[in-house]
Amino acid sequence: MKKIFAFLFIIQSFQVIQAQTQLSIPEAPKKIEFANVLIELNPDALKAVNSEITNLLTPQNKFLDQKLERMQWYFPIIERILEEEDVPEDMKYIAVMESSLLPEAISSSNAVGYWQFKEATAKELGIRVDNNQDERKNIYFSTKAAALYMKRNNLIFKNWVSCMLAYNQGVQGASDKIPVDWSFASEIKFDENTPTYLIRALAHRIAFEHRLNRLKDSPRKFIEYPTKGKSLAEIAVELTTDITELRKYNPWLYAPNIPEDKDYNILVISRIEDADEITAKIQKRKDAKSLDIGFPQLKRITMVSTSPDSPIFYEINGKKGILAQSGEEVAQLSAKSKMKIGKFLSYNDMTDKDLTKEGSIYYLQKKNKKAKVPYHTVTGEQTLWDISQMYGVRLKDLLKYNRMKNSQRLQAGRVIWMQKTRPKNQPIEIIQEAIPDKDRYPSKEESKKITEEVVSNTPPVKENYEEVSKPKEVINTKEPKPETKIVNKSIDDGLDIDDDLFESKSTKKTTSTTNVPTETPKAVNTLHRVQRGETLFSIAKKYGLTVDQLRKLNGMSSSDALRADQLLTVKKGGNATTYEEVKTTPTTVKRDEEQTKTAPIVKENNTSSAKFHTVGSGETLYSISKKYGVTVSQIKAWNDLSSNSISLGEKLKVSAGSTYSNTSKINTTTESKEPISNSGSIVHIVKSGETLYSISRKYNVNVADIKKWNNMQTNNISVGNKIIVKK
Repeated sequence: MKKIFAFLFIIQSFQVIQAQTQLSIPEAPKKIEFANVLIELNPDALKAVNSEITNLLTPQNKFLDQKLERMQWYFPIIERILEEEDVPEDMKYIAVMESSLLPEAISSSNAVGYWQFKEATAKELGIRVDNNQDERKNIYFSTKAAALYMKRNNLIFKNWVSCMLAYNQGVQGASDKIPVDWSFASEIKFDENTPTYLIRALAHRIAFEHRLNRLKDSPRKFIEYPTKGKSLAEIAVELTTDITELRKYNPWLYAPNIPEDKDYNILVISRIEDADEITAKIQKRKDAKSLDIGFPQLKRITMVSTSPDSPIFYEINGKKGILAQSGEEVAQLSAKSKMKIGKFLSYNDMTDKDLTKEGSIYYLQKKNKKAKVPYHTVTGEQTLWDISQMYGVRLKDLLKYNRMKNSQRLQAGRVIWMQKTRPKNQPIEIIQEAIPDKDRYPSKEESKKITEEVVSNTPPVKENYEEVSKPKEVINTKEPKPETKIVNKSIDDGLDIDDDLFESKSTKKTTSTTNVPTETPKAVNTLHRVQRGETLFSIAKKYGLTVDQLRKLNGMSSSDALRADQLLTVKKGGNATTYEEVKTTPTTVKRDEEQTKTAPIVKENNTSSAKFHTVGSGETLYSISKKYGVTVSQIKAWNDLSSNSISLGEKLKVSAGSTYSNTSKINTTTESKEPISNSGSIVHIVKSGETLYSISRKYNVNVADIKKWNNMQTNNISVGNKIIVKK
């Protein structure tokens, strides 16, 4: 009996050890790069992050498995949009924190969707919320809106980690908890006072990145179906998929039909083994409007014609053919081809009653049994004979493949099977996109628009009234117009980065004017001169204001950026028009000015050949740009890319590969009048995404040493800076 208990105990212990091994809970490092910022964790913060990681990954149950699978489905879409909007990829974990990637998630404060927007904020960001649809539940539109919201926050805080907290608690709530020195910082510290939301955000990144890297691929995936105006029922029939699944993963649509105001992406869940077939069906509809399908494939054989009666031979779809010239019938073409009339008719699926068409090419060899493409979409007034000649396929085979008895006129948009017989249980497919507009019946919405246009264009009935003339009153309406600054209007779908988000809509933006007083006022307005590196947030903190109050004092919009030496009003003295500037010691500016005066010039002649990168599985332009220290825009320019789409195995140019000469100035102070010797030193040019920490790791030196060698007081560096590294 004792042996049995001992044996059971050993088995149970083994199972526990095995379960722990499978869970593989990671530990947070003391330093980690998160949202483009290097974070150093003190012991208290480290303990808090590790505790949160354990809570996220235990217990291992079906709810955790489902959440991880949703990440596998949605992350590729979110990552692509964040890359397009130039927002760090790590921000995707906010959606996981807020909603667990459940579109129907609703908070206690009535925030809805993947990114948990309240209705007022959603509409402010251009998201449509009405009886027909709620785009907060649409992964595409809600992610674009979230990116815009975070970019606006970054105009204030100049730090993406700070933007995470502002996303959850608003600008004012985050301002009270974020250290002032985080602005523009490439390195920050988490301690016992760090807000819990940021601890949780970092834990989400470490926990789920670790687990996803060790997780098998989901047996299902999302396929995107771009469309407008259709119903989910129509799409279900076209793709032979379950309409219940379509409704489940597209809960944003309340109306029977998808709106026609813009393009929408419908999410279609598919098994991996069925994905290629569904993608082919979608692609077939995308290509339906294209008339240039590459057939017939022609090659002229007779290069020079000696007389009008000489035959002109072609190669058509790999077969020998002859061109029908003016006035030539079957008999003449047969004679020129030295072929019997019966054989000529047989090769071209013609009868003795059929007439030839001038400019057409006729086959002088048997056509094939199958086409090189699986399907063809009918356009215009094509017949099956036209299609058989176009692809070089025998007419009788096309009739068999499409279960037809004769070559009657075909409906525009009909899908013709070209390689195998259409299954009996599969209905004839008609692609609406291929039907010319003149042949289409207008939808209910289009009919309504036409009716409204007819009514609106009806000329008004003229009535006879006696007009009483009045003396004209001249009003002088000329007033000076306030200047309007437009900042970065590049967001699609009505999302503009200079939209007013942090001020109420009732607040009017005006240009303040100063009236010259006749008497000396007693009250004095206080001014602050903006120093290099300062932000609205740091200045507001300095004078005990909120960012909103500081903006209102200076008539600034939510997108107005600060400039060095700009004067800001930080205190109003009643109706005062006398201003007094607060004197500050611009140590940073002085140091930079002195560097400009005394810095020795270092000339570098770099000759480099172009570098290339082969796209691997899961890589994006953003991840590749970070790997080589360049921007996405540069890669697109070097490779003539019009979009951010790349393919597995594609070869991309990742460097300019040209000879150039850089003349730059090395940071030195006035005390160091002699240039630093290049012997034993390296001049490093700062690239996009680099920090002092990453540079120190590259050369195996300390951050403190780099700052000492370059007389730097902060960790702030910019792209193109020259950094001295002593070996």
